[in-house]
Amino acid sequence: MSAPRWIRSSYCDSAGLDCIEVAAYPEPTPSVRIRDTKVSLGPTLTVAPRTWARFIDGIERLAPDSSPRFVKN
Repeated sequence: MSAPRWIRSSYCDSAGLDCIEVAAYPEPTPSVRIRDTKVSLGPTLTVAPRTWARFIDGIERLAPDSSPRFVKN
């Protein structure tokens, strides 16, 4: 399996340190992992792709003008 491509949220502090990143892991079981940018080698939160999609959809419904965007590092 190749290294995941971590994608940073557009909602970071001005220095870009207080932020989260997400990465899709296709194997062995598809998942989305979430980590703190300050602790890139630390623990990650792992959720199913459908759970992540529902989370983002929920944010977009509650605050359509301020939903997070993720940018490639």
